[in-house]
Amino acid sequence: MMGNQQSIECSLILLLFVLVFASGCGNEESTNTVEMPTLHDKTVAHNTLRIVFKWPGDDFASRQELAIRDKIVDHIRERGVGKVIHVATGMGWMDILIEVEDKDNTTPKLEAIIKETEPAITYTIENLERTP
Repeated sequence: MMGNQQSIECSLILLLFVLVFASGCGNEESTNTVEMPTLHDKTVAHNTLRIVFKWPGDDFASRQELAIRDKIVDHIRERGVGKVIHVATGMGWMDILIEVEDKDNTTPKLEAIIKETEPAITYTIENLERTP
């Protein structure tokens, strides 16, 4: 009888452990959500630009669109235009965050790289400013 009670206690402890572990795995946020840096995010420096590519609808980037973004990132790195600090994609958009030394002089260089890589792509270059 003692062995049976120990077995039940061990089973209950194991069940409790599994339930606690499983409850920690839950997340109400979609796995497709990409957290975007906010203007108040301390990781976004005053010298950061964000290139945002958008297309109609809410589809994720295709392999071709990701390849174009990767080429743009490669050109930015190869030409020393800035330091790529983050790339992301979501539903209907993808972006590149770049740390630069001089925003005013860098923006035309980024525009030239984008137009050279894919002239028809729709994009904006956002000037991210961190507020104190």
